Amino acid sequence: MERTYGWWIWVIGCGVVIGLLWMRIGSCRDSELADRANQAMWGYTAPIDSAAYKIEEARKRAAAIYDSAAMAFRDGWTALGNPINVRIDTVNRSIPAKGIEVVMLEWIAKAIKTQTGDAWFTMDRVLFNSGTAEINAVSEEQLDNLALILRTHPRFMVEIASHDLSSQDPEANRKLSQLRSEAILQALLGRGVDINRLTIANLVSELPGAQDPKMEGQAPIHQNQLHLLWK
Repeated sequence: MERTYGWWIWVIGCGVVIGLLWMRIGSCRDSELADRANQAMWGYTAPIDSAAYKIEEARKRAAAIYDSAAMAFRDGWTALGNPINVRIDTVNRSIPAKGIEVVMLEWIAKAIKTQTGDAWFTMDRVLFNSGTAEINAVSEEQLDNLALILRTHPRFMVEIASHDLSSQDPEANRKLSQLRSEAILQALLGRGVDINRLTIANLVSELPGAQDPKMEGQAPIHQNQLHLLWK
């Protein structure tokens, strides 16, 4: 009986050792497979992460431009009054009470009744980065509003004029004004305004009159305008 009992102990011991070895081998295989899966996954996610990083960096750069160039510009918007709810077509927009969108909509309503008319409107919340034809991010809201108004009222042709008188060089001013006019045209075109309705006005030395309550008695060195004409 003692010999039989010792034999079974030996068999059980060997089985335990074999089991432990098997578990160890399986664990190593699982770890190797996990490593391979992670490596394969990284191969796919690396380009995605890189693209996300570039997008985030671009967003940070835009925010930095907005912070540095647009805060003082935004402070001036208080002169336009408190925001009011304005319905344009089927969309509700929050617009300053004296914002040019409100002035434009009132004029459009009268022009539709008489089926005639033309007027200049100064974009009071459109800003270019200093010395460039790059539209600052602070301008996005007004450009969205203006494009919506123009799409809602397709009976009006639109001339675009940007004026910059900041330089002592008239030719430099003319070139920058031209580029900025083209940038506004592209911004409206990208927001769905029909290109056949958009033209760039002939640039002249004098600023045209504008339907803008803030501009009375002033001669600004930067001005961006839309000229609406009933067609």
